Amino acid sequence: MNDSQWQVARLDDIERRGRDIPVREHLGIHAFGINAYTPGEDGTLINEHDEAGSGQEELYIVLGGKATFEVDGEAIDAPPGTLVFVGPESRRKATGDGTVLAVGATPGEQASWCEKELPAARHRAFVVFRHTADAARPSLHLKLRRSTPVFQNHHSSLLRTCLPSQDAV
Repeated sequence: MNDSQWQVARLDDIERRGRDIPVREHLGIHAFGINAYTPGEDGTLINEHDEAGSGQEELYIVLGGKATFEVDGEAIDAPPGTLVFVGPESRRKATGDGTVLAVGATPGEQASWCEKELPAARHRAFVVFRHTADAARPSLHLKLRRSTPVFQNHHSSLLRTCLPSQDAV
C-alpha cells in the first residue's frame, strides 16, 4: 500500500474469510462493492439471491477455474474470462471450482457500505482500545491520517468516546 491515490494488490495476498476474499475492504473502496469468492465445500461460489431490495446491479467475472451460473433458472457455462451481468430483479447463483470476482453498485446512488459497517467497526475498535489503548494509539493516528475524511470524522468521534483523555485526531 502507498500514500497515493492508487494501490496494487494480488488476490493471493488478501486475507481470506472462509471462501470470501474482501477486496473492497482491503483496498478501502467506497464507491462500489467488489469482492472475490472461492468455492465452498459444496461448490457454491455465489449463494442464490436477488438484489430487488437494494436495486444493485452486479457484474461477475470468472477469474480462474470454471463456474456455472444460474440466472432466473437459466444455466450459463462460465469458463475463465466470462462476464455475467445481472440486474437487481433477477435471481442468481453460481457453483464451480473457480474464483469469481463480483462488482456491484446501485445506479445513481453513492455506496453506503461504510455506514452499514460502522457500528461493527466501532465495536471492534472499542474492544481493541480498551485493552491496548496506549500501544495502539500511535498506529491508529497514522492510519487515520491516511484514511478518507469520512472515516477520519467517525474515528475521531470514536477516540473521544473510548479515550476521553486523548486529543481528537
